[in-house]
Amino acid sequence: MKHPATAPGRVKTPTGVWFSMLLVIAVWGTTATVEAVSLRTLSPLQFTMWSTVFGAVGALFCLIATGSAKELRSFRPPVFALLFVLSMFGFAGYFVLKYTAYSTSPIPQANVLQYTFTLFIVLFAVPVLRQRLSPAKLAGVLVGLLGAAVVLTGGRLIAIERAHITGYLCALGAGISFAVFSVFAEKTTLKRLSALFFYHAYSAVVLFIVLAVSGGLVLPGSPRELAGAFYSGFVSNVLGMLLWLHAQGASKDVSIPTGLLYFVPFVSLACFRVFLGLIIPVSAYVGLALIVGGMFIHTVRGKNERERNGQ
Repeated sequence: MKHPATAPGRVKTPTGVWFSMLLVIAVWGTTATVEAVSLRTLSPLQFTMWSTVFGAVGALFCLIATGSAKELRSFRPPVFALLFVLSMFGFAGYFVLKYTAYSTSPIPQANVLQYTFTLFIVLFAVPVLRQRLSPAKLAGVLVGLLGAAVVLTGGRLIAIERAHITGYLCALGAGISFAVFSVFAEKTTLKRLSALFFYHAYSAVVLFIVLAVSGGLVLPGSPRELAGAFYSGFVSNVLGMLLWLHAQGASKDVSIPTGLLYFVPFVSLACFRVFLGLIIPVSAYVGLALIVGGMFIHTVRGKNERERNGQ
């Protein structure tokens, strides 16, 4: 007599998906700590430039290793222009704003606030991707924005912490910038590894010119700086993304790998405490829980709606 591997109506998730997502959570969860250490000696512009250099080189290496380098010549001229614009939002702009936030405000709170990109993606997807703003989505966004308010006010909800307002605004700006990148990359389906190369390369070139003109161009002067840029640019942005795409492609239910990503910001906070010795205020935990919880609301409701509609 044969016994089914899973209960009726349930789809078994391949072991490879769980392993890939475990690696993704570990890599993306520790990246913020590596970035914080690197920013002790490199400016946000300098660190962003070198990490995007490593990202471009790493993506090119992966393209060559997989025999896919010819994809780099497959884009038409208008697409190259679009890749450049998306690069400025999703890489140069996002990372410079995020790293500026890390340098000018408490890192745990800044890290939580930049995760508001999940909220802005939902909002921007309405006009750009023609997605419906369902009551569940709206409720999730409002809960998430309440979480951002908790962080901005230190839990008081009546007055913003003015001492760190510049950093907090940069963190929110980073969230908005990455959300713009995400929805337009989704709309134009420019999410291939070849596109990832151009995102890094364009940002690296622009930031190289800015630093050269301003006199801020320096070579990483220590193994720690080199290792930080390599980890952020290649390990996190390239290998992490490849693992994530593999998990999505191998899973019959994409809500599983997507749901597991909610652990990443909590791992980041834990790493700040363990490796950097930073004090994590209660408002950061509460704010993050509300932001993640808000997104979880509309993710679960959206999955249930699709199942009811037979999609």
